Order: sequence, then structure tokens, then C-alpha cells
Amino acid sequence: MRQPPWMHALHQQIADAGPALIIASSTTRLWQWLRAVKPPVIVIGSQLWEQKEQGVLAPLILRPASFIRSLREKDSLPGTVIVLQDQLNGSGPSFIPWQDGSRELMLSAIDFLLFQRFRPPVFRICAAHPGRLTLQAIDMTLPAFQPDRFPVYADTVYPAFMDEISIPLPDWEAEHTFACKNPAQLQILLSDEMRLLECVLRESLLRQDDALHRSLLQALQLRQTGIMQRTSATNGT
Repeated sequence: MRQPPWMHALHQQIADAGPALIIASSTTRLWQWLRAVKPPVIVIGSQLWEQKEQGVLAPLILRPASFIRSLREKDSLPGTVIVLQDQLNGSGPSFIPWQDGSRELMLSAIDFLLFQRFRPPVFRICAAHPGRLTLQAIDMTLPAFQPDRFPVYADTVYPAFMDEISIPLPDWEAEHTFACKNPAQLQILLSDEMRLLECVLRESLLRQDDALHRSLLQALQLRQTGIMQRTSATNGT
């Protein structure tokens, strides 16, 4: 099947950029480009695309922790890296809070760490134009730029990305995962998952009342209490 001209153009743009750090949103267009062109890039993402269509893109996709481990003793990026920040959710030291207007988001630190360590050129894949993708350079040489401060990095890299996904993009596939970057939404999701697991354990106890199932249920209930307390603190209640 013949590829549309924009796919070849994007491939050439990324090849010319050399080993670079690229921020992108998880659009169907990007998925189709990765599948059709099979470019020599590393994609930092999650199971959202690892498992899509029987894992056809799984060989391209790495989790942040796995990629960081692969960089030991490396002096430069091993190739161009596309970071799908909208797929990356979690908490802890590998996620950093960033204020986007009136909302707080927990952003994966992966691209910030890569920029700090290797100082590659930084680009974003623009999806604002219907039916195509283009590569846009991000100016990382601002006079007052302080690369070791995450808020300055994020304020430089992410505003255009946030504006774009707020349009919203008609083929954006990560809307639900991105919503969980808000700490309150993430806690709600975890709470829902805990309640579902509690139902499963209670059903198991009805069939087989033993010490293992009882201890699992008690541990789960303690975890639920902690999540509810954090959610209340986040909401200010």
C-alpha cells in the first residue's frame, strides 16, 4: 500500500534531526506512521500501544525504567527517542508535579532526565493539522534557561503539546490515560480498581474461607484506607 506523502516527509525530517528527543501525542496518525514506516526510533510508552493489534509495535516500545537501565555507560542517545508522555502514569520519584494552568499534572521525568544527561536536540511531532504530522524544533537555548530545573524545562517543552491535545485531537488515543496524570483522578482510578479486587476476594472467601484469602482482604482494605485518605487530602476535605 502506498504511503501518503507526509509519512515520507516526516521520516526524512526525523532522520535529518539525528539522535534527538521528540515529544509526541498518541494519535492514530502516529501509530499508522510507526507501523507503516518502521523507523529506527525508540518509543517510550505503555501497554496502551504495546498490546494494540496483537502487539505489532511492541518491539519499538520501551517502558521508561527499562530504557534508563539500557543507558548505563552510554555517552549519547543510542538513537532518536519518541516520548509519549500522555501514556505514562504513576507516582513516586520518577514522576514530577507540574502546574498546567489551574490543574496539576504528574509528568514522567524520563524526557527531562534524557535532556539533562545527553543534551540532544528537542522536537515535538505536531498533530494539529488534519491528516498529517509534522516535526517542529523546540528552542532550548533561551537566555534564562536553567536546564536543571524541571519547571523551566516543562514550561519550555509542554505548553504547545498541552494546547494541541486540548483542541481536542480527533484521533487522540490516550485521553483516558492522560486524565490519570491528575493526582485526584489517579487516586479515583486506583480506588475503583481496589474495590473491584475486594469484590473478587470476597467472592473467593465465600467459596474457600482460609487464612490466605483473609490476610489478602485485610491488606487490601488497609491499602484502600490509605488511598481514601490521600484522595481526601488532595481534594482538601
